[in-house]
Amino acid sequence: MDPSLHRRLAFVKYLYSVGIAQCRAPEPLASAGLLTLHDAVELFLQLAVEHLNVTEKIVELKNYWGPIGAKLPGNQALSQQTSMQRLNRARVALKHHGTHPSKLDLDAFRATTEAFFIDNCPPVFNVAFDEISMLEFVHPEEARRRMDQAKQYQSEGKFDEAAHELAVAFEIMFIDYETRKRDSFHQSPYYFGPNLTFANSDIRSMGGLGGSRAGRSLENVVEVVTAMQGALRVMAIGLDFRRYTRFKSFVPAVMQTLDGTFHVHDWPNDKRDAETIQFCIDFIIESAIRLSEFDYDA
Repeated sequence: MDPSLHRRLAFVKYLYSVGIAQCRAPEPLASAGLLTLHDAVELFLQLAVEHLNVTEKIVELKNYWGPIGAKLPGNQALSQQTSMQRLNRARVALKHHGTHPSKLDLDAFRATTEAFFIDNCPPVFNVAFDEISMLEFVHPEEARRRMDQAKQYQSEGKFDEAAHELAVAFEIMFIDYETRKRDSFHQSPYYFGPNLTFANSDIRSMGGLGGSRAGRSLENVVEVVTAMQGALRVMAIGLDFRRYTRFKSFVPAVMQTLDGTFHVHDWPNDKRDAETIQFCIDFIIESAIRLSEFDYDA
């Protein structure tokens, strides 16, 4: 598949994943998912028109099915027309009349939109929807490689190993972005002090100080500074801090030493499963897209 086409399809899939997540939010916030799912379907259809060289000018959603179907080989046809028209009517009711869909409706729209993409991606683009990878949004290559490995671990049920790879992938991605923003004096605009991830371990190992009242106070200071560093770094670069905190609750701490090696400090975490690992994967991809929105070389 042409890289440009794959990238645009990956963006459609990204919008779809955002819509699914929004639909799971509490009401009335969940209604935003309806609009995002509709946008994903419409972008898919517009991309199909371009890919298949459909010359007709199409204005309404319902009018895509005939011209696209006429271009498909072997008398194939687009499916889910009726369900997508229902999605469109609900979108109009929300956007133009303020009528919010119920949770049951949103559950139905999630299912039918998924069926739309699964059914129609192979005949139009000759690729299964679940084979479309959004990892190409992640840079550099080493971060993308670790993301691939994490997905493999996820499929094997090795959630701790997947979390390790994702934690390192995020750091590599962020460090790459930060490094390319250094000024002529090699100072990063996102530097908020040295990494103190393992400072408390050093404090506890110090004779006389470790375990003392002063030592515990110093450990508290380190924890506060470390938390503030993470928050400032994430917010300064424009990432969603609330989603970042959830991401950090699932992955281990990571520290890069002077020789460039990443060291992972993990702890038992019973929250890791296929769903939470998928959230972490989606968060990194979303962050990569956010970073690319304002990318530059200093």
